This record gives sequence, structure tokens and C-alpha cells, in this order.
Amino acid sequence: MLQRDDIRRYYVANLIAAGHAYARMRNHAAARDHFQKALYHGGDLRDRVMDAYLGLGMVYRNADDHAGAIEYLTKAVTLADQLDIPYFTTLTHAFLGRTYLMTGEYAQALPHYEKAVAAIEDQRSLLQTGESRSSYFDQMTGVYNGLITTLLHLGKQETAFDYSERARARAFLDVLGNRVDLSHGRVSALIDEERELKRKIAELQALRDESGQDGIRNEMERLRREYQAFLAKLQQDDREHASLVSVAPLTLKDVRRMLPENTTLLQFHVFENSVVVWAVRSDAVRAMQVPVGRKELLEAIRAFRTEIAGLAPDEDVNRSARALYTLLFKDLQLTANHRLIIVPHDVLHYLPFQSLMMPNGYYLIEQHGISYLSSASLMQFTIEKRKQVADDAVLAFGNPDLGNPALNLRYAEREVKEIGRLFPTSAIYVRKEATERRAKEKAADYPLIHFATHGEFNEKDPLASSLKLSPEGSSSGDLTAGEIFRLKLNASLVVLSACESALGRISSGDEIVGLTRAFIYAGTPSVVTTLWKVDDKATYLLMQSFYQNLKRMSKGEALRQAQISLMRSLRHPYFWGAFVLTGDAE
Repeated sequence: MLQRDDIRRYYVANLIAAGHAYARMRNHAAARDHFQKALYHGGDLRDRVMDAYLGLGMVYRNADDHAGAIEYLTKAVTLADQLDIPYFTTLTHAFLGRTYLMTGEYAQALPHYEKAVAAIEDQRSLLQTGESRSSYFDQMTGVYNGLITTLLHLGKQETAFDYSERARARAFLDVLGNRVDLSHGRVSALIDEERELKRKIAELQALRDESGQDGIRNEMERLRREYQAFLAKLQQDDREHASLVSVAPLTLKDVRRMLPENTTLLQFHVFENSVVVWAVRSDAVRAMQVPVGRKELLEAIRAFRTEIAGLAPDEDVNRSARALYTLLFKDLQLTANHRLIIVPHDVLHYLPFQSLMMPNGYYLIEQHGISYLSSASLMQFTIEKRKQVADDAVLAFGNPDLGNPALNLRYAEREVKEIGRLFPTSAIYVRKEATERRAKEKAADYPLIHFATHGEFNEKDPLASSLKLSPEGSSSGDLTAGEIFRLKLNASLVVLSACESALGRISSGDEIVGLTRAFIYAGTPSVVTTLWKVDDKATYLLMQSFYQNLKRMSKGEALRQAQISLMRSLRHPYFWGAFVLTGDAE
């Protein structure tokens, strides 16, 4: 039988739910009435009272009464801090920060956004499943964007960069950390310790009642300290794995120290109504705002890609290429011949920057070497994994037999055989010999790995994205991203000249979970991929030139010169613009 306090709790909860329903219908008077009744009956139910204050704050803000909103949201923040539940802390401080941001009170907004983000990262570290962590972050992306916007208004462009990096890194890294065995056997004992700590914390979170019993709260705090100590130890033993389970991105100062003198890193961040780009060099940094909203940018990129894929006339493609260059680059003042490292964000992951046209009529790739990173923090690991490109052997798989003649890649077979001619001690596998088993067994033994195969991206389950190899026995032939994460590679370069192999999913947390990142974790510093279905013959010609160049050039320059060489006969970017190098270009 329900007790009196239980009945009161349910009654107050229903009043709050009704208040939110009226608020969604913009019936401010009815919403205020229900939230006020919840306050009256809430009494000592601190979580319900907090929720009612939060509701009132939202109603007043939606009615453009910012003073009233700040009054009630401040009361909600006070109760949330007392309850010490990260989700409540995030909501209340984020709403109060947003309200101050809307009124232009940036200095007042800043500490609330900072506390909201800290609570997000605390909560996400302890969420048990990838699904719950991803869902949680999907709701909180706007908090990071609000904080970055606030920092930029305050002229704190360096700190804004750091939070942009934290947002993109965490959106990918947390979800990944629970989905795949990432230890490579190096820190397996610590990984077991992490899972046990998270299990204990999750159990306590489930037990803690709304009033926050002191005993449970004290035990939670002890376990959190223990978890932080664990993360510090993991950071010492394996920094790369630590970066996949905790907040450990590079700062802007770190990035500048790592950049060579002749290199500019361009980091983009897409907001609903604008785009911000940081142009970072070893000796300087500038942050600029591009006045284009996400929706407009998405439409422009989609139109450009459609023109490329459809082999639209050169004048149409060039018009779009110039417009996008002008939109994104006109205020950047790029230094001539500087190599560019591009860190895209959101829809910009789908833009072939190398195919943008400069005012002088040259494509960007003709004037600048270009490489990509999914986040600037990835640079520390690609540099650490940098290896001298050996010129003696390639492990190559081409045109595997997929049981369907329509999927044959005739020039892919010629492609890998030509590689074998250039590198006589290579291992070349085609048709039925190009199996998943061989790829797994031999991948660790070769300094260069090449897949001339079909690739498939799985949006519903990014870790099921795969390279298509020949089926064998019980094996489907799909070499998935999840399996690649578990490989141990010694290769200086992996090339995926496969259809759509780089089309990783862009989540609302804005991190591509795809084959590229899997190969880098597995051990290679550099991966060449494609952004769309590539012409079979053009790929053969480009790769022939690329591997010849690789004997005497850096990886980035070898790819760039191969693309420029192909332009002489096939100027349209459909034939050469899909190829991108992610990671270390040296």
C-alpha cells in the first residue's frame, strides 16, 4: 500500500509533468500555476522542488522575462548543488548559463556553463552502456556550444578551442570505450579494474534516493576519488587508452607546440547559426566566425557533392567550389605553400576541402598539402606512431570474390598487381585468396597495407562498418571496424581505395566512428580513404602514381602529386577529389 509521502511525491510529479506540457504549448499562465502548486506541495522533496523551480525558470525565460527566469533558475541551481546529482547539476546550470548568454551577461554565464560541462563529463564517465552515454551526450551538445560561444564573446579564443576539442573528442571516445576491447593486452588488468569501479558506482547510483542519504553520498564520493586515481594510473601506463575513457584532449598550447613551422591547422566548429574556425600555427592563432548556419551549409555541401558525383559540367562544379572556398576561407589569410591540417566538424566531415577552388582558379590541393584529423588530440598519437615508410613490401588485397559479378572491381585487381611490380617482395591476394582471415593473420607483418575492395558504412552500428573481403568457411568476409580496433599493426600506412570507406557517421556529438580511427588505434599513423564511390580506372591510375611517388616523397606529398598528375588528364574532381589522408602526412 502506498504511504502518504509516496502519494505526495506522485502528485507533485504529475503537477510538474503537467506544467511542462503546458509550457510546450506556450500556455505560460497554466504552466506557472502547476509549477507553483508543485512548490506548495513539494515541501521537503528537494528534487521535486528543484524541478518546479527549473520549470518556472524556463516558463519565465520563454515569456522573455529574463529577470524572473534568473530568480527561479538560481534557486534551482542551489538545490541541485545540494543534491549533488550530475544530471540535475547539468540541467540547472546549463539553463541559467543559457539565460545569461541570451541577455548578453557573458561573465555571469561562464561559471554556470563550466559547471554544467564538468557535470556532463563526470556523468558520462560513469554511465555504463554506450547507448546511454551517447543518448546523454546527444542532449548536452548544446551545453558545449553555449560554453564555446560564451568564451568567444569574452575574447577567450584559446579556451574556446580547448572546449571545442573536448566536445568532439568525448562524443566519440566515451561511446567507443565501452563498445570495443581496446587494451591490446597492454593494460588488461587496469581495464578490469575500471569495469569493476563503474559497476560499483552504478549500483550506488541506483540505490541513492532523491533526498541523497549521507551514507550513500559519502560512498559515492569515495568511489569517484578512487576512479580518478585509476584514471591517473591509466594515463601513466597507456595514454592513448586513457584518452578513450576520460577527458584527456590536447589543449591549444599543446597543439601549437606540435605543429611544424610551415603548417596551419584549421579547426572548425559548426553552430546552428554560424561556423567558427581557428587558424592555428606554431607562432599564432586566430579565431574567425563565418556567418552561415548549419542548414545552409549542409545544403551547399550536398549540392556540391551531387554535382561532383553526377559529373556535372566543369563550370557548375567550379562555381560551387569557388563559393564554398569564399564562404569558409576568404578571411583566413592562408600562408602560401603552408601545409594544411583540417579538423572538420559536423557536416564539414563530408566536404572535400581539397576540391575547393581558390580565387586564382587553382584547386586548394594544387597550392597546399592537405591532411585531416577527426580531432586535434589525435595528432599526439599519429606522431608517436610515425614510422619510416619501408619500400620493400606491401600486403595488398584486390577485387575479392564477393559472389556477385556486379561487385567486381576489374581495375582493383590490376591496381594491386601493379603494386606488386613496384614492390617485388609484396604479398598480393586477389579474388578468392583475398580473405578476411589472411588480412587478420598477416596485417602485423607488413609496413604497408592496401585494400582495393568495396567498403560499407553502417550508420545504425558504426563499429559494424566494414571492408568487404572474400567469404571463407564460416567467415562472412566482412572486416569490421570493431575487429580492426583489436588488430596490432606495425604499418606506417594503410590505404583503403574502397567505395565510401571514409564515410563515417556524423553524430550529434560530431565524432566520426569509422574505419579510419580503428586503423589508427590499431597502430598505423596514416590512413588514405575515399569520400565517395570512386571510378575504378581513375583509382588504378592514381594509386599507380601514388606508390611510385611514395618511394621518394612523404605520404602527404605523394598523394597530392598523384592527384595533381591525374588532373592533367581528368580535371573533374570526381576522379581525384575523393582521396583524403587522415593522420600523419610525413
